[in-house]
Amino acid sequence: MIIDKLTELALNAGNGDESAMEELLPIVMSKAKAIAIKQLWHHSLEEIEDLSQDILYRFLKSLSSFKGKAKFNSWFDRLALNTCVSNYRKTITKWRQPVFIEQQEGYIPDYDIDLDCYELIKLCTLKQELVIRLVMQGNNYSEIASQLDIEYEAARSYYRRGIKRIQLRHIQHGCSTNT
Repeated sequence: MIIDKLTELALNAGNGDESAMEELLPIVMSKAKAIAIKQLWHHSLEEIEDLSQDILYRFLKSLSSFKGKAKFNSWFDRLALNTCVSNYRKTITKWRQPVFIEQQEGYIPDYDIDLDCYELIKLCTLKQELVIRLVMQGNNYSEIASQLDIEYEAARSYYRRGIKRIQLRHIQHGCSTNT
């Protein structure tokens, strides 16, 4: 079996060879940065740097498990992609948290109503839910389109369809809608 130079370096670095690690690390750092930029090209530099650091951390943590069954580039690309997907899921999970009205002085939230609203929003598709939440946070369609990497009209459409779905569900349960 022919082993390329990066695969050999990774195998040696995984076995504790410090000189191999010193040679491999700059290559991995530039690959991690390139993948982060490719995945988050429309995000801030801080988010890109965070993702590249997460990829690098996952690489360092997983290097000892690299056995050379696949080429290093293939293994690293899969590891980086899995890290990107994991970070995306964390972001989506964070956005799916209940959105309550900010507490103001003397305000006591009606958690039954707020939780009911949260449950209704969860009936929407994921993109509809995200757009509705971003509108609730005060974003306009242009900002939402750029944040979610979708067209302006798509953002409007997701919002309208999501609201329509919520209204239909309200009507089915005998509630009135004022939206």
